[in-house]
Amino acid sequence: MTLGQTFLSSSSLLIVLVFGCAPDGSTEAVDQKTQNPTGSNSTTAETQSASAGNTADRQIGDPASWPGDPLLEGQPLSITPSGLRYALIREGEGEGPGSAMDHVQVHYTGWLTDGRKFDSSHDRGDPVTFACNGVIQGWTEGLQLMKPGSKYKFVIPGNLAYGPGGRPPLIGPNATLVFDVELIEVTRRVTLPEFQMPSDGDLIQGPVEGLRYQILKQGTGERTIRRNDQLMIHFSGWIDDGTLIDTSAGQPAPIPVTCGDLESAGFNILAAGCAIMHEGDLAQFVMPASLAFNRVPEAVSEDALVIYRVEIITVNAGPEALETPPFRLPTSEELVSTGTGLQYLTLREGTGAAPSSADHVTVHYAGWLTDGTLFDASYPRGQTVSFPLNGVIKGWTEGLQLMKEGGETIFVIPSDLGYGTRGSPPVIPGDATLVFHVALEKIGR
Repeated sequence: MTLGQTFLSSSSLLIVLVFGCAPDGSTEAVDQKTQNPTGSNSTTAETQSASAGNTADRQIGDPASWPGDPLLEGQPLSITPSGLRYALIREGEGEGPGSAMDHVQVHYTGWLTDGRKFDSSHDRGDPVTFACNGVIQGWTEGLQLMKPGSKYKFVIPGNLAYGPGGRPPLIGPNATLVFDVELIEVTRRVTLPEFQMPSDGDLIQGPVEGLRYQILKQGTGERTIRRNDQLMIHFSGWIDDGTLIDTSAGQPAPIPVTCGDLESAGFNILAAGCAIMHEGDLAQFVMPASLAFNRVPEAVSEDALVIYRVEIITVNAGPEALETPPFRLPTSEELVSTGTGLQYLTLREGTGAAPSSADHVTVHYAGWLTDGTLFDASYPRGQTVSFPLNGVIKGWTEGLQLMKEGGETIFVIPSDLGYGTRGSPPVIPGDATLVFHVALEKIGR
């Protein structure tokens, strides 16, 4: 699994008439919107009239007759080589979309050339956000002429809109469309950097085995990054033959992550790399695949070198890591056994109430295999965890009801009260007995 698959999430965009297709590539959502875009009931005669009135690219003549916001008297019109006509209604400022991959937020209204409105974000009360290259060609081209805050009128010929098929029943074949578009915001998408294999002479030995790195751009951050700091990063990863294996390029925003997240997910190359970076740094890391990941992705040979390029956009301080209690497996003489096979040793008796299975609890914990291998802990993250007591493994549900608020206990949990014969790969094998150190901080939400 790649870093992108692990930490990226996506959401469907609001589909409006100007989109060329639905998120799944179909036109179903578009067609539903065009059936009744304004909430009115179109009659068959109106539908036929709309289709008949737009079977060819109408000559619209005097710009003063265009629907929407009026143009200034004598205002010059522009036309691009593709045939897109446009006029500036209100000037904006700042940088507009730099590429068709950038995301924009807009308000708009669209009309047929006879003045009939077929869609409007204003009528719905909310602006819409989408990628410039996710809409009809006339919009893709026109939006890249704009700046944030500007408002343009676009007259889009049929070949840059919906072509011979139109968008029945409201937009006929080869129909010319008129739009007033206000650009509210631009979110630049990061483009994929060109792969460059760093030379050995440019690389510095890193703090962990096999890691080498090169700082490509020095940031302004004054301190190195701690395990729990909240990072916003851009990244791309390749193997040494230039094959791309992972990237955040094309995402509308940097990716949120912590070094602790990266470490827990087994991305050793990035967990170690980010820990030596500063806010604003751009760096390149090289590491053998066998060391770079806890589980090498299927598409990557263990003999390959892995190269990641990482830029840390922002750093927000996270909670300080706490020291994890040392591993301790109590002797059989120290342990108390219950009828289910759960064993426990009370380290500190609490002074509060004991929870019931229906309660919500807040704890700090650390968990080991019986050989002392730590597989999970809240202490390094510097934050307690909260959960319903009836929503965890059986050993925890039973064991925490034996504690009091403020107490601290070691539990030895047999596999049938833990993760059973399947375990929880890759860190907990099947039929594993588990050892937990648990501090019950609070009962209730």
